[in-house]
Amino acid sequence: MAVQDAAGRTVRAGRFDVTLALEGPGGGRLGGALTAPTVNGIATFSDLTLDQPGRYTLAATAPGLSGVSSASFQAGPGAGIMCERWLDLKDVSDVGLTMPQSAPAGRRCLPRWKRPCGR
Repeated sequence: MAVQDAAGRTVRAGRFDVTLALEGPGGGRLGGALTAPTVNGIATFSDLTLDQPGRYTLAATAPGLSGVSSASFQAGPGAGIMCERWLDLKDVSDVGLTMPQSAPAGRRCLPRWKRPCGR
């Protein structure tokens, strides 16, 4: 998140504590560290989470500055996103099975199922 002046230039001087809030009808909750200080005009939020899919916007505020809202975005599973479940073979003796190339790196696993997420 960049602190910008009226001309759209990043304001690198000063320190601001930027706080994010979730807006929208999705009913989700925003988690993680919701307030971050600016460094050279940029506030970084590295651990944000959202607990429900839906359409949202993020609202950013900082004391002494005008607030702003992001463009609307869709969060969560959607068309084309697949979830996989794997059978972990760590406690099974090697019976000559060939692990598929798509298995998680370094794991002895076999796929159990793959389907669209959220279903």
